[in-house]
Amino acid sequence: MKIYSFIVALILLFSLSACIGNNPKPHKQKAPLPKWINSSLPNDTATTMYGMAIAKNRNLAIKSALSDMVSRLGISIESNYESVEKASKYASSLHVKNSIKSEISKIKINNYKVIKSYRINYKEFAIMLTSDKQKFIAGLKADVQIKKTSLLQQKNALNGSNSFKKYRFKKALMQDAKKLLPTVFMIAQLDTNYNTTQDIELINSYEADYLKASSQLKFFVKGDKKSQSFVNVIKNDLSKHGFRVSASPKNAILIHLKTTDNLNKNVDIAVITLNISVYERSSRLGGKTIIMKEYYNGSKRNVYKNATLHLQEDIDSGEIEFYQSLTP
Repeated sequence: MKIYSFIVALILLFSLSACIGNNPKPHKQKAPLPKWINSSLPNDTATTMYGMAIAKNRNLAIKSALSDMVSRLGISIESNYESVEKASKYASSLHVKNSIKSEISKIKINNYKVIKSYRINYKEFAIMLTSDKQKFIAGLKADVQIKKTSLLQQKNALNGSNSFKKYRFKKALMQDAKKLLPTVFMIAQLDTNYNTTQDIELINSYEADYLKASSQLKFFVKGDKKSQSFVNVIKNDLSKHGFRVSASPKNAILIHLKTTDNLNKNVDIAVITLNISVYERSSRLGGKTIIMKEYYNGSKRNVYKNATLHLQEDIDSGEIEFYQSLTP
Protein backbone atom coordinates (compact mmCIF):
# COMPACT_ATOMS: atom_id res chain seq x y z
CA MET A 1 0.00 0.00 0.00
CA LYS A 2 2.87 2.35 0.78
CA ILE A 3 4.49 1.52 -2.55
CA TYR A 4 1.20 2.22 -4.37
CA SER A 5 0.85 5.61 -2.63
CA PHE A 6 4.45 6.47 -3.50
CA ILE A 7 3.88 5.68 -7.17
CA VAL A 8 0.69 7.77 -7.30
CA ALA A 9 2.47 10.70 -5.65
CA LEU A 10 5.35 10.42 -8.11
CA ILE A 11 2.94 10.45 -11.08
CA LEU A 12 1.19 13.52 -9.73
CA LEU A 13 4.53 15.27 -9.23
CA PHE A 14 5.61 14.63 -12.85
CA SER A 15 2.20 15.77 -14.17
CA LEU A 16 2.43 19.00 -12.20
CA SER A 17 5.98 19.66 -13.47
CA ALA A 18 4.86 19.13 -17.10
CA CYS A 19 1.99 21.57 -16.65
CA ILE A 20 4.26 24.21 -15.18
CA GLY A 21 6.82 23.72 -18.02
CA ASN A 22 4.15 24.15 -20.71
CA ASN A 23 2.89 27.49 -19.43
CA PRO A 24 3.90 30.09 -22.08
CA LYS A 25 6.19 32.87 -20.97
CA PRO A 26 4.77 36.37 -21.17
CA HIS A 27 5.46 37.82 -24.72
CA LYS A 28 7.81 40.77 -24.63
CA GLN A 29 6.41 43.45 -26.93
CA LYS A 30 8.80 45.23 -29.28
CA ALA A 31 9.19 48.93 -28.75
CA PRO A 32 7.49 50.86 -31.56
CA LEU A 33 9.75 52.51 -34.11
CA PRO A 34 10.33 56.23 -33.69
CA LYS A 35 7.81 58.15 -35.78
CA TRP A 36 10.51 59.98 -37.78
CA ILE A 37 11.63 56.73 -39.46
CA ASN A 38 8.33 56.23 -41.29
CA SER A 39 7.42 59.90 -41.60
CA SER A 40 8.10 62.21 -44.52
CA LEU A 41 11.43 63.97 -44.40
CA PRO A 42 11.20 67.64 -43.36
CA ASN A 43 11.32 70.09 -46.25
CA ASP A 44 14.60 71.88 -46.83
CA THR A 45 14.71 75.45 -45.58
CA ALA A 46 16.75 78.48 -46.59
CA THR A 47 19.50 77.43 -44.20
CA THR A 48 19.15 73.67 -43.77
CA MET A 49 19.03 70.55 -45.95
CA TYR A 50 17.81 67.16 -44.69
CA GLY A 51 18.72 63.60 -45.51
CA MET A 52 17.59 60.24 -44.17
CA ALA A 53 18.51 56.60 -44.84
CA ILE A 54 18.48 53.07 -43.43
CA ALA A 55 21.53 50.83 -43.92
CA LYS A 56 23.47 47.97 -42.30
CA ASN A 57 25.40 50.21 -39.95
CA ARG A 58 25.80 53.83 -38.88
CA ASN A 59 28.56 54.75 -41.35
CA LEU A 60 26.73 53.31 -44.34
CA ALA A 61 23.51 54.99 -43.24
CA ILE A 62 25.29 58.37 -43.08
CA LYS A 63 26.72 57.90 -46.59
CA SER A 64 23.31 56.88 -47.92
CA ALA A 65 21.61 59.84 -46.22
CA LEU A 66 24.10 62.26 -47.79
CA SER A 67 23.55 60.63 -51.20
CA ASP A 68 19.80 60.93 -50.65
CA MET A 69 20.23 64.62 -49.88
CA VAL A 70 22.16 65.22 -53.11
CA SER A 71 19.98 62.98 -55.31
CA ARG A 72 16.80 64.82 -54.28
CA LEU A 73 18.43 68.02 -55.48
CA GLY A 74 19.42 66.24 -58.67
CA ILE A 75 15.82 65.34 -59.49
CA SER A 76 14.87 69.02 -59.41
CA ILE A 77 17.92 69.95 -61.47
CA GLU A 78 17.08 67.41 -64.19
CA SER A 79 13.55 68.76 -64.46
CA ASN A 80 14.91 72.29 -64.92
CA TYR A 81 17.46 71.31 -67.56
CA GLU A 82 15.19 71.49 -70.61
CA SER A 83 14.63 75.25 -70.28
CA VAL A 84 18.40 75.80 -70.20
CA GLU A 85 18.90 73.46 -73.14
CA LYS A 86 16.44 75.43 -75.28
CA ALA A 87 18.14 78.72 -74.44
CA SER A 88 21.63 77.45 -75.33
CA LYS A 89 23.04 77.03 -78.83
CA TYR A 90 25.48 74.30 -77.86
CA ALA A 91 23.94 72.62 -74.83
CA SER A 92 22.10 69.95 -76.85
CA SER A 93 25.32 68.79 -78.50
CA LEU A 94 26.95 68.34 -75.10
CA HIS A 95 24.49 65.59 -74.09
CA VAL A 96 24.57 67.06 -70.59
CA LYS A 97 21.20 65.70 -69.59
CA ASN A 98 22.43 62.11 -69.84
CA SER A 99 25.34 62.78 -67.48
CA ILE A 100 23.66 65.00 -64.87
CA LYS A 101 22.85 62.13 -62.49
CA SER A 102 26.35 60.74 -62.80
CA GLU A 103 28.07 64.06 -62.15
CA ILE A 104 25.74 65.07 -59.31
CA SER A 105 26.38 61.76 -57.55
CA LYS A 106 30.06 62.75 -57.33
CA ILE A 107 29.31 65.93 -55.37
CA LYS A 108 30.28 65.47 -51.74
CA ILE A 109 28.76 67.08 -48.62
CA ASN A 110 31.37 67.39 -45.90
CA ASN A 111 29.56 69.59 -43.36
CA TYR A 112 26.70 67.65 -41.81
CA LYS A 113 25.22 66.85 -38.40
CA VAL A 114 23.44 63.67 -37.33
CA ILE A 115 20.28 64.75 -35.53
CA LYS A 116 18.54 61.39 -35.14
CA SER A 117 19.72 57.78 -35.12
CA TYR A 118 18.13 54.45 -34.19
CA ARG A 119 19.18 50.80 -34.29
CA ILE A 120 16.13 49.05 -35.78
CA ASN A 121 17.61 45.55 -35.54
CA TYR A 122 20.94 43.80 -35.94
CA LYS A 123 21.07 44.54 -39.67
CA GLU A 124 19.30 47.92 -39.96
CA PHE A 125 20.37 51.34 -38.70
CA ALA A 126 18.40 54.54 -39.37
CA ILE A 127 19.95 57.99 -39.63
CA MET A 128 18.57 61.50 -40.14
CA LEU A 129 21.03 64.31 -40.69
CA THR A 130 21.16 67.95 -41.69
CA SER A 131 23.64 70.12 -43.55
CA ASP A 132 24.30 73.86 -43.56
CA LYS A 133 22.95 74.95 -46.93
CA GLN A 134 24.89 78.21 -47.10
CA LYS A 135 28.24 76.51 -46.43
CA PHE A 136 27.36 73.87 -49.02
CA ILE A 137 26.52 76.53 -51.62
CA ALA A 138 29.73 78.44 -50.83
CA GLY A 139 31.74 75.24 -51.31
CA LEU A 140 30.08 74.55 -54.68
CA LYS A 141 30.77 78.10 -55.88
CA ALA A 142 34.41 77.87 -54.82
CA ASP A 143 34.77 74.54 -56.64
CA VAL A 144 33.31 75.98 -59.85
CA GLN A 145 35.63 78.99 -59.67
CA ILE A 146 38.71 76.80 -59.16
CA LYS A 147 37.80 74.64 -62.16
CA LYS A 148 37.06 77.67 -64.36
CA THR A 149 40.48 79.13 -63.49
CA SER A 150 42.15 75.81 -64.30
CA LEU A 151 40.37 75.60 -67.67
CA LEU A 152 41.49 79.14 -68.56
CA GLN A 153 45.10 78.37 -67.63
CA GLN A 154 45.09 75.25 -69.82
CA LYS A 155 43.55 77.18 -72.70
CA ASN A 156 46.23 79.89 -72.51
CA ALA A 157 48.94 77.22 -72.56
CA LEU A 158 47.85 76.11 -76.06
CA ASN A 159 49.63 79.00 -77.80
CA GLY A 160 52.10 77.71 -80.38
CA SER A 161 50.80 74.13 -80.36
CA ASN A 162 50.21 72.29 -83.64
CA SER A 163 46.65 72.01 -84.94
CA PHE A 164 46.14 68.38 -83.98
CA LYS A 165 47.40 68.96 -80.44
CA LYS A 166 45.11 71.99 -80.19
CA TYR A 167 42.20 69.87 -81.34
CA ARG A 168 42.92 67.18 -78.76
CA PHE A 169 43.31 69.74 -75.96
CA LYS A 170 40.20 71.67 -76.94
CA LYS A 171 38.20 68.46 -76.97
CA ALA A 172 39.44 67.66 -73.44
CA LEU A 173 38.71 71.24 -72.30
CA MET A 174 35.19 71.03 -73.71
CA GLN A 175 34.57 67.74 -71.90
CA ASP A 176 35.86 69.14 -68.60
CA ALA A 177 33.81 72.32 -69.04
CA LYS A 178 30.70 70.23 -69.66
CA LYS A 179 31.17 68.58 -66.24
CA LEU A 180 30.64 71.97 -64.57
CA LEU A 181 27.02 72.24 -65.66
CA PRO A 182 25.47 69.91 -63.04
CA THR A 183 27.23 71.86 -60.26
CA VAL A 184 26.15 75.17 -61.78
CA PHE A 185 22.55 73.93 -61.93
CA MET A 186 22.74 72.73 -58.33
CA ILE A 187 23.95 76.14 -57.16
CA ALA A 188 21.08 77.80 -59.04
CA GLN A 189 18.63 75.35 -57.46
CA LEU A 190 19.87 76.22 -53.97
CA ASP A 191 20.47 79.93 -54.52
CA THR A 192 17.70 81.56 -56.54
CA ASN A 193 19.77 84.76 -56.89
CA TYR A 194 22.60 82.95 -58.66
CA ASN A 195 22.85 83.88 -62.35
CA THR A 196 23.89 80.90 -64.46
CA THR A 197 24.14 82.86 -67.72
CA GLN A 198 27.83 83.70 -67.41
CA ASP A 199 28.80 80.13 -66.52
CA ILE A 200 26.74 78.60 -69.32
CA GLU A 201 28.12 81.05 -71.88
CA LEU A 202 31.65 80.18 -70.76
CA ILE A 203 30.96 76.45 -71.09
CA ASN A 204 29.43 77.03 -74.52
CA SER A 205 32.54 78.95 -75.59
CA TYR A 206 34.67 75.85 -74.97
CA GLU A 207 32.22 73.87 -77.09
CA ALA A 208 32.48 76.49 -79.85
CA ASP A 209 36.30 76.40 -79.69
CA TYR A 210 36.25 72.64 -80.04
CA LEU A 211 33.86 72.70 -83.00
CA LYS A 212 35.99 75.32 -84.73
CA ALA A 213 39.19 73.32 -84.20
CA SER A 214 37.45 70.19 -85.47
CA SER A 215 36.23 71.93 -88.64
CA GLN A 216 39.72 73.27 -89.39
CA LEU A 217 41.40 69.91 -89.00
CA LYS A 218 41.97 67.88 -92.17
CA PHE A 219 43.80 64.65 -92.93
CA PHE A 220 45.65 63.23 -95.92
CA VAL A 221 45.92 59.43 -95.86
CA LYS A 222 48.35 57.48 -98.02
CA GLY A 223 49.99 54.06 -97.95
CA ASP A 224 52.15 51.59 -99.79
CA LYS A 225 50.77 49.03 -102.23
CA LYS A 226 49.87 46.50 -99.54
CA SER A 227 48.06 49.13 -97.45
CA GLN A 228 45.47 50.39 -99.95
CA SER A 229 42.50 48.56 -98.48
CA PHE A 230 43.50 49.78 -95.01
CA VAL A 231 43.81 53.35 -96.35
CA ASN A 232 40.14 53.23 -97.33
CA VAL A 233 39.14 51.94 -93.89
CA ILE A 234 41.00 54.79 -92.18
CA LYS A 235 39.51 57.39 -94.54
CA ASN A 236 36.00 56.11 -93.89
CA ASP A 237 36.56 56.10 -90.14
CA LEU A 238 37.82 59.69 -90.17
CA SER A 239 34.90 60.87 -92.31
CA LYS A 240 32.41 59.07 -90.08
CA HIS A 241 33.73 60.96 -87.07
CA GLY A 242 33.36 64.32 -88.79
CA PHE A 243 36.94 64.90 -89.92
CA ARG A 244 37.81 66.27 -93.33
CA VAL A 245 39.80 63.92 -95.55
CA SER A 246 41.78 65.87 -98.13
CA ALA A 247 42.96 64.77 -101.57
CA SER A 248 46.05 66.94 -101.08
CA PRO A 249 48.70 66.86 -98.34
CA LYS A 250 48.89 70.68 -98.28
CA ASN A 251 48.09 72.03 -94.78
CA ALA A 252 46.86 68.58 -93.78
CA ILE A 253 47.89 66.07 -91.17
CA LEU A 254 49.63 63.21 -92.96
CA ILE A 255 48.72 59.64 -92.03
CA HIS A 256 51.13 57.22 -93.62
CA LEU A 257 50.42 53.48 -93.66
CA LYS A 258 52.97 50.76 -94.28
CA THR A 259 52.14 47.06 -94.27
CA THR A 260 54.29 43.96 -93.98
CA ASP A 261 53.05 40.38 -94.02
CA ASN A 262 54.23 36.89 -93.20
CA LEU A 263 52.54 34.30 -95.40
CA ASN A 264 53.84 30.75 -95.39
CA LYS A 265 52.10 27.95 -97.26
CA ASN A 266 53.21 25.51 -94.58
CA VAL A 267 51.48 27.57 -91.88
CA ASP A 268 47.72 28.20 -91.90
CA ILE A 269 47.97 31.53 -90.04
CA ALA A 270 49.10 34.69 -91.80
CA VAL A 271 50.41 37.64 -89.80
CA ILE A 272 49.87 41.17 -91.12
CA THR A 273 51.54 44.13 -89.44
CA LEU A 274 50.09 47.57 -90.15
CA ASN A 275 52.28 50.51 -89.13
CA ILE A 276 50.60 53.91 -88.92
CA SER A 277 52.70 57.08 -88.68
CA VAL A 278 51.20 60.53 -88.23
CA TYR A 279 52.91 63.80 -89.17
CA GLU A 280 52.04 67.48 -89.19
CA ARG A 281 54.44 69.31 -91.46
CA SER A 282 57.80 67.83 -90.44
CA SER A 283 56.83 66.91 -86.89
CA ARG A 284 55.89 63.35 -86.04
CA LEU A 285 52.77 63.39 -83.89
CA GLY A 286 52.78 59.73 -83.06
CA GLY A 287 51.82 56.38 -84.46
CA LYS A 288 50.29 53.00 -83.91
CA THR A 289 51.13 49.42 -84.86
CA ILE A 290 48.28 46.98 -85.43
CA ILE A 291 48.99 43.25 -85.75
CA MET A 292 46.32 41.10 -87.41
CA LYS A 293 46.31 37.31 -87.63
CA GLU A 294 44.19 35.70 -90.34
CA TYR A 295 43.50 32.18 -91.57
CA TYR A 296 45.63 31.41 -94.61
CA ASN A 297 44.55 28.81 -97.16
CA GLY A 298 46.98 29.89 -99.89
CA SER A 299 44.98 32.91 -101.03
CA LYS A 300 46.72 36.20 -100.25
CA ARG A 301 43.69 38.07 -101.55
CA ASN A 302 41.40 36.42 -98.97
CA VAL A 303 43.88 37.15 -96.18
CA TYR A 304 43.85 40.89 -96.94
CA LYS A 305 40.10 40.91 -97.49
CA ASN A 306 39.50 39.36 -94.06
CA ALA A 307 42.08 41.63 -92.42
CA THR A 308 40.33 44.68 -93.86
CA LEU A 309 36.96 43.49 -92.55
CA HIS A 310 38.38 42.76 -89.11
CA LEU A 311 40.09 46.14 -88.94
CA GLN A 312 36.78 47.84 -89.76
CA GLU A 313 34.94 45.74 -87.15
CA ASP A 314 37.53 46.56 -84.49
CA ILE A 315 37.26 50.27 -85.23
CA ASP A 316 33.44 50.19 -85.24
CA SER A 317 33.34 48.31 -81.93
CA GLY A 318 35.67 50.82 -80.30
CA GLU A 319 38.50 48.33 -79.80
CA ILE A 320 40.75 50.55 -81.92
CA GLU A 321 40.05 54.21 -81.26
CA PHE A 322 42.14 55.32 -84.17
CA TYR A 323 42.38 59.10 -83.86
CA GLN A 324 42.36 58.84 -80.05
CA SER A 325 45.56 56.79 -80.11
CA LEU A 326 47.66 58.76 -82.56
CA THR A 327 49.65 60.54 -79.85
CA PRO A 328 51.21 58.99 -76.74
